[in-house]
Amino acid sequence: IGGLGAWYMLMGPAQIDQYGSANISLIGDKAKPSVALIGARGLPDNCTSCREICWVVANHSKRTFVPKVDFISGPGWVPERIGGDIKYGHPLYVFSNLGVMDFDPKTHRMRLASVHTGVTAQQVQENTGFELVIPDKVPETEPPTEEEVRLIRGEIDPLGVRRLDHARGPDAAKIMAEIREKEKALPV
Repeated sequence: IGGLGAWYMLMGPAQIDQYGSANISLIGDKAKPSVALIGARGLPDNCTSCREICWVVANHSKRTFVPKVDFISGPGWVPERIGGDIKYGHPLYVFSNLGVMDFDPKTHRMRLASVHTGVTAQQVQENTGFELVIPDKVPETEPPTEEEVRLIRGEIDPLGVRRLDHARGPDAAKIMAEIREKEKALPV
């Protein structure tokens, strides 16, 4: 999806801040991080060459939604973007297990665009490490159509790899075993 002139860049950050900057490099002090992650890789390029940036966060929490990322791997609405030094692309959406966020066009701060079924705006705010822009009326996220679910389960992710986003420990191991078994049945 990424690359020069690509329409969207879709990725899951370890941290994201209120202006859409993302971190996939390290947690903690840059000189002596408490956690080393995969590194920025192509994220700086993708965040400045893709037209629209979308982030996916499987587990919406204050640990991921932070006031300021520990390391900017991918710039969001930073002064360089707002001032025109970064001429291409911008953060568009953040999709989480609680709702959908976009960015206020005036302040460039993250704004709650919709909440998923059974989730309140207050629950989203309680799980966010900074103050979201929350409109007076926040709609419920439109559920996927039967055709969209069919495409996801049947064509885009027939092995169910997406389930690993929410699994830990023994649950993740069980899902991996199921995926390996399904892979064996695929035509070569």
